[in-house]
Amino acid sequence: MKYLIHSIFLILLPFVICAQNIFTIPAVEDPAFEQLPVIYVHGFNDDGRYWAMHPETGQSAFTPSHYWQNLGINTYVAQWWATQGFPYANADLGWARLFTPAEIRGNVTGVTPYNSPHPGPTQYFKDNWLQFFNPLPGARAIFLMGLYNNRIENNYNRNGMVEAHAQNLVDVLHTTDGFGGKLAGHRQVNIITHSAGGLDTRAMLSILNKSEDQRERERVANVIYTAPPFGGSNMAEVARLIWQPTTLDGSMFSDPWFQAAIGDKSIGEFLSFALKTYVPEPFGEVVDQLLQIQVVIFISVATLEGIIAPPSLYDIKVGDLTSNPLLANALARAIQDWRNIASYVVGFPGDPKVWEDLIPEKAVEHLNRWEPNLNTKQFVTWGEGGAQINATPDLETARQDFSTLANPNGLQRFDDDHAVSNVSARVFTGENGYMTELNGYADLDHGEVVLSIGEVANDWARTLLTPVTDMIVSGAIKHANEANRYFIVGPFSSISVYLRIAFVYRYLSPELYCHCRFY
Repeated sequence: MKYLIHSIFLILLPFVICAQNIFTIPAVEDPAFEQLPVIYVHGFNDDGRYWAMHPETGQSAFTPSHYWQNLGINTYVAQWWATQGFPYANADLGWARLFTPAEIRGNVTGVTPYNSPHPGPTQYFKDNWLQFFNPLPGARAIFLMGLYNNRIENNYNRNGMVEAHAQNLVDVLHTTDGFGGKLAGHRQVNIITHSAGGLDTRAMLSILNKSEDQRERERVANVIYTAPPFGGSNMAEVARLIWQPTTLDGSMFSDPWFQAAIGDKSIGEFLSFALKTYVPEPFGEVVDQLLQIQVVIFISVATLEGIIAPPSLYDIKVGDLTSNPLLANALARAIQDWRNIASYVVGFPGDPKVWEDLIPEKAVEHLNRWEPNLNTKQFVTWGEGGAQINATPDLETARQDFSTLANPNGLQRFDDDHAVSNVSARVFTGENGYMTELNGYADLDHGEVVLSIGEVANDWARTLLTPVTDMIVSGAIKHANEANRYFIVGPFSSISVYLRIAFVYRYLSPELYCHCRFY
């Protein structure tokens, strides 16, 4: 009987509709705005340029922006600036911009993006690193000065604090870069983040959610977080140890965070894996070059300390250092001499984001501070490949008690967690979470999870591109709240309501009424 009634209804539906006043309320007024634009929010120690510039060619082909362009979707890269690029600037002293891919590539006259220098310190080092070994007087000093002159200056863009970046993102939506210009005609946007850009974005959503205006609370329709370190990172603790402002000594190797990160790797293996996390793939050989310099510095320091035939860095493990203070102090001093060179090449020390946002203790504070914005659908992807340098509590323990992420004791390594940790990324998913897991990519590391278009882009498109829904109603309509797009259909008159969702019709009896919001 149920199916018979349904069949009769479908047959009679066109005639019933024709007999009544019909109103169609489209999802969008202009079909050109059916799909939402995408904002890319880059991560720690990055400037966002690779969204629109291929790391090897500098061109648009095979970049995320090119992928979306082929689908007819406009994308924008969020970048930040403060006077002299001061990394510790607050939101009042800094600001954000939304640059088009063409603007990021420098192809728009009169627009200068906030990219780091090109070719920049990494390329300069790659081309000139052998000058470090040049015996001619002044050669090494000239090399180091050139490295300094090519240094990254806008560290507010790369490593500004979450609180400041988040407020700047909220503010830019109201400028000509946002809904007052580039995003005009849209009510909402989608966001894709990478790494620490997820921390900036989650805080931004929390700020938006405090607005009294529903339109502001739901400005962002969807977010895809790629490899977000919501629970912090062991590597941030290691960076804090290596780049601490005090003189380094052998005690750093007894720090539980250092030991949790290095595991059973040798010092040479660990430094190699750590550097590869932050050096773009086209510059992979720079990691080996930096390590060769570290070896030379270590042999020199160890010899001066009276160590005969210093061991290879690839033979030294953390147990050797905790049991041999002379060796530990020599290596600590060598790392201190070497870190000044490494700082310019890889952009460290990464402050204040390392100290204020990414070490697990601070990350846990953020987990508790920024309240969820449930007006935005939020999704998570992560990489499972890489160096396995993060140790964490198990996922369920971390979800139930965030503080376990900030305790270096009792941490574990998991076979599916070799990148910058998927446990850290997934703390808000699960049965009681408000984020949805999209995918974990077994062969992708932390950086590849946003740049390997062939593997990740289909998940992006399936999540962010949706069929547009129009609503067809018969009878009278009242605005319940025009500003927030609420309408009431019935029961103030005897009417029937029909919804058209794709090609499916559903009947609501005249006795019911529906609250409808249109996007």
